[in-house]
Amino acid sequence: MVGMVGVEATRRTVLVVDDDREVQQAVREELANREYEVVIASDGEAALRLLDALTPDVLVLDLQLPHVSGPLVAARLRMMARPPRLLICSAIPFAPEIADDLAADGVLLKPFVRADLRSEVERLLGK
Repeated sequence: MVGMVGVEATRRTVLVVDDDREVQQAVREELANREYEVVIASDGEAALRLLDALTPDVLVLDLQLPHVSGPLVAARLRMMARPPRLLICSAIPFAPEIADDLAADGVLLKPFVRADLRSEVERLLGK
């Protein structure tokens, strides 16, 4: 039983905020098997509710979301005592510029290669 507690303590949480089910599935498949707990929000409103309930280690955030935009979700991070590392994941051609404006820790353009996603998350976590 003690071993199980230790295993859970080492898991890092990645909150994925994207309304595209294919992206959600790709992120889940790539990260869940690598000792990450993957939590999914399909819109900005759901992301804000989740951010009130948990503190993820990494937030993978699309910029174009229903209900509440990605930049507004990113602004909420500034109010957190321990904000997660922010990875912008978007198909918008000027996403890198927006990521800079949001003080994001990284940017990944869609469509992305799954291994690049994993590498970027690991980089953000210092692995």
